[in-house]
Amino acid sequence: MSLIAIIRLRGSAKKNGEVNYALQIMGLTRVNHCVVLQEDANLKGQLHKVKDYVTYGEIDKETLKALVTKRARLEGDKRITDAFLKEKKINIDGIVDLYSKDKKKLSELGIKKTFRLSPPSKGLKSIKLAFGHKGDLGNRGKEINIFLNKMM
Repeated sequence: MSLIAIIRLRGSAKKNGEVNYALQIMGLTRVNHCVVLQEDANLKGQLHKVKDYVTYGEIDKETLKALVTKRARLEGDKRITDAFLKEKKINIDGIVDLYSKDKKKLSELGIKKTFRLSPPSKGLKSIKLAFGHKGDLGNRGKEINIFLNKMM
């Protein structure tokens, strides 16, 4: 199964209840927040509901490693440090592997599932148009990796 990175680009004005609920379930409570989830049938249904508020695509391992290194946070908004890694007897590659295998283990380690990102360098094209139509919303495929690097 592949991993999907989902980034919220639009705010909460004028959303219906189903969209708001789907965004909450995913953990996308604010603009420029990102989550990495495993692709499955439930996720596809949720993405169809929120496609007008988020951009998403298949994240590669190098980008996920950079995302975890730069933007992952522990409870209390603390960065992942070498002391933390030594105490838990895990390395960054081990944390990256947990994203594809065991989400529960991440929460047991105290790692938050949401990444807070900066707005993309050089800005957004449009948050009202789809990605294929000169906009930024919806499915980007593998190009999500380029977009994530602009936001880290």
